[in-house]
Amino acid sequence: MQAINKELVRKRFQRSLNTYDNEATVQKRMALSLINFLTTNAGNKFDKILEIGCGTGNLTRQTIQNLDHKELIVNDIVEETEKYVQNLSSKIFFIPGDAENIDLPTNLDLIISNASFQWMADLPEFLKKLHSCLNKDGILAFTSFSPDNFSEISKLTDNKLQSYSLIELIYLVNDYYETVYTHNEMEKLNFNSPLEVLEHVKQIGVNAMAQRFWTKKDLNEFKINYIKYFSNDGKVNLTYCPDYYVLKAK
Repeated sequence: MQAINKELVRKRFQRSLNTYDNEATVQKRMALSLINFLTTNAGNKFDKILEIGCGTGNLTRQTIQNLDHKELIVNDIVEETEKYVQNLSSKIFFIPGDAENIDLPTNLDLIISNASFQWMADLPEFLKKLHSCLNKDGILAFTSFSPDNFSEISKLTDNKLQSYSLIELIYLVNDYYETVYTHNEMEKLNFNSPLEVLEHVKQIGVNAMAQRFWTKKDLNEFKINYIKYFSNDGKVNLTYCPDYYVLKAK
């Protein structure tokens, strides 16, 4: 497992802002599903909301359209994301910075996040921090990724983030949260070549996992082994394993 280099994460996502929306098809579907799971199981009225890791605003738009709210505070480690969300609603207030290491607003009715919690250096401890920001019975709704996410890449490289299964994470925060709803999925995307896989990962900023430069030999071995182990009908696969959580603060 790799330690999280937050500065590298910030720089890689900063570089991917212009390409993220075109490539992040799975993350867009995750945002839609998360809102659906939230409203179905916890309602749609939350006066004061904090979104962590707003990025280019995919979940922010869904929040504005589907949740009855009075105040929406959004955060991202990449300051430049403010320009993507600032005009979406007059109720939005943007807070830049690493959510693990900055002061967050309190008295929240909902904290929501899509595809960002996997970048937390200590996710269980961060979830405890969020608990202190929520009102009693406040809701924490987020998506992350299970240990099998990007399994093809992790099997061929050392690039694997610390992650938790649904059962593991729920157990770790059981003293702080009641489980309202959880769900996990698996989706395989098809690409024409291993290089297309790497380009996809780059364009959504997930190459922030990689902290070393590849030699030509490294790249060639990666291509050969990827085709050898993960090809199907002339295509190569990349596996996404998103997890969904709707939790209530105890």
